[in-house]
Amino acid sequence: MIKNVLLLFFITSGFSSFSQLKTISELRDSIGRIMEDEHMPGLSLALVHRDSVIWQGGVGVVDLITNKPVTQSDLFRIGSITKTFVSLAIQKLIAEGKFSLSSRLKIIAPEVPFENKWEAEEPIRVIHLLEHTAGFDDMHLNVFINETGYKKPALEEVLTHKKSLYSRWKPGTRHSYSNPGYAILGFLIEKYSGMPYEDFIFQQIIHPLKMNQTTFDFTLEPPYSKGYSYDGEYHESKPVMINGRAAGAISSSAEDMARYIRMFLNGGQLDGALIVPAATLNDMERQQSTLRAANGLTYGYSLGLSSKLSGSDKNKKLFFGHDGGMVGFSSDLNYSRELGVGFFLSNNGEADNHRITDLITEFLVNYPSDLPVAKELNKEKINSWLGYYKKNNSRNEILKLVDDLLSSRTLFVENDTLYTAAFLKKRAALIPVGDVQFRKPNQPIATSILVEDEGKPVLFVNEDYFEKISPITVNIQRSILLGALFFGTISIILSVIWTVLFLMSRMTGREVIGRSISTFAVLSFIMMVTPFILSVDLRNIHNLSSMNGWTITILVGSMLFPLLSFWSLYRSISVWRLTKSKILKSFLLLTSACLSYFAIYLAVYGWFAIKIWTY
Repeated sequence: MIKNVLLLFFITSGFSSFSQLKTISELRDSIGRIMEDEHMPGLSLALVHRDSVIWQGGVGVVDLITNKPVTQSDLFRIGSITKTFVSLAIQKLIAEGKFSLSSRLKIIAPEVPFENKWEAEEPIRVIHLLEHTAGFDDMHLNVFINETGYKKPALEEVLTHKKSLYSRWKPGTRHSYSNPGYAILGFLIEKYSGMPYEDFIFQQIIHPLKMNQTTFDFTLEPPYSKGYSYDGEYHESKPVMINGRAAGAISSSAEDMARYIRMFLNGGQLDGALIVPAATLNDMERQQSTLRAANGLTYGYSLGLSSKLSGSDKNKKLFFGHDGGMVGFSSDLNYSRELGVGFFLSNNGEADNHRITDLITEFLVNYPSDLPVAKELNKEKINSWLGYYKKNNSRNEILKLVDDLLSSRTLFVENDTLYTAAFLKKRAALIPVGDVQFRKPNQPIATSILVEDEGKPVLFVNEDYFEKISPITVNIQRSILLGALFFGTISIILSVIWTVLFLMSRMTGREVIGRSISTFAVLSFIMMVTPFILSVDLRNIHNLSSMNGWTITILVGSMLFPLLSFWSLYRSISVWRLTKSKILKSFLLLTSACLSYFAIYLAVYGWFAIKIWTY
C-alpha cells in the first residue's frame, strides 16, 4: 500500500504544473462528469505502473435497476481486445516451431477456403491475418451473430464467414480490419495445439497470469455487468454469441486486466510467468507487412496490437494496445513500456472512451512531449504525389460506395507547408519527419507516408490507403447525387401539394401520379436504407441474418428504386412536348435523370435486388 501511495504521489505531483488532476479522487470525479455526458452507466478501470497497481475498481453501476456499484471484480465484455490474447497464443505456437509468420495459409490450413488471385506470387501468410492485411472483407452482417445456441468448433466458425474470405487487393499492401481473419487464427491455434483455442489461451496465458475471473463466456448473471445502449433512454442489451469468438468474446475484470497490462509493461512476463520474450513483444508492436511498413513507417496495426496516440491535443503520447466494441460495451487497453504505465477501461453503455483515455493519459504522464525537429519540405521529392486521392481499403465491401463517394483527400503545398484536406473538413498541416514521412503538428511520431504501389502514387494517413485519381469523376458523381438528394426532397414536397390540389379537385389523379413517380422512387430508396441503417446497430443486427420483414423490405426497395427512377425518366422524356410549363418539365427531367444515375451507381456496387440475408 505504501509503495502504491508513493508511486501515485510521484506520478501526480512530480509534474503537477501540467495537470490540474492530482489525486485519484479528482480523477474519479472528472471521469464521472464525462460518463454523465456520454451516458455511461458504469466503468471498469485499472491504472497500473510496471511495478504495481496504481488503482483498480470502477465508477458508476453495473445494473441500472439495482444500482450495484462497479467493483474491481465485475466482468465487462472487452470485445476485440481478445485479439491480443489470440496473437500471444499464435506467438507461443511459432516459438514451438508449429509454423511461422511467413507460413502460407494455403499450406498450413488447406481446410480454409479462400480466394486470392495473386496467390502464386503474393500468397496469404499468417502475418497478414494478424495485421489485417490479407484483403479480406469484414464479417458480413447476416452472419455476425451465432444464433445456433451452441459454441461452434473453430473450423465451423471460419466456414460461416467464407463469403468474406477473398482478397480484394494484393495481400500485404494495405490494412483493412477483418474479424474473419482472427477466426482463422483461432482455427490455427486449435489445429496446431490439439485443443480448443479457448483452452490453449487459458493454459498458456490466462492461468499463468493468474487472471482468475477472465472467461470466454457471458451471461446476464453476476458478476457480469449488464450492457446498455442509449438513444434518449437506456436499453438493456441482450448478450450475443458472435461467429468467430477468437475475434472478440473474452470478458474480464479491472483486477485481471491490471495484471495483463503489467505483463506487457514488464516485457512479456509477470511474477515469474513468461508469456513471450521481450523481443517477441518488440515485433508485436511493429507493423511489418504493409507498403507503409516496407517504406519505414511501422506505426499502425501490428501483430494484434495497435499504435495509439493518447492525451491532450498539445500533449500526445505513443501507446500500444487495442480497443474493443461488443453489444452493450466499449473498451480500451493502452500501455507504454517506455513510460512504464498503462490502463484499461470498459464502459457498459457502448459510448466512445476517447475523452476518458485522453484524461487518464494526462493524469499518468503529464509532461510535454518532445516533438521531432521538423525537416525542410522536399518539394521536388513530393511533387508527383500532390493532387487528389480516394480511399481504397474499405472495411466492409458492402459500404464501399460510401467511401468512394465521401472518403477523399487533397494533398497540396501552400507557403512551403504541405497540407492534406479531407472532404468537407478543414485542412491539416503535415510536418516532414523525412522526405516522405509526416506527422501532424501535435504528434510525436510520423503517421502519414507517401509511397508507390505498382508505380502509382499512394498516400497513407494512419491505416487508410488513398490512391491518386482525377477529381473530375468523383466531383461529377457528388454533384449528381447531391442533385438527386435536392430534387428528390423537393419532389416529395411538391407531391404533397399536388395531392392537396387533387383533393380540391384542381388536378386529376392521373396528373398527380404521373408527376409523382420520382417521389415514389425516393420513397422506395428510403424504404431500402431505413431498415438497413436501423439493423446495422449491434442491438438489431440479427434482423439481417434471415428472410424477414426487414430484409424483404430492403430487397423490395432496392428493386423498386431503379425501376421507378427509370420509369420516371422515360415518362419525363415521353411527355416533354405535352407539358406546358418549362419549369415543371425541366424539374421532372432533372430529378428523374439524377435519380436514374443514382440507381446505376447503387447497382454497380451490388445494391440492386440485394438479398442481405444471403450476402
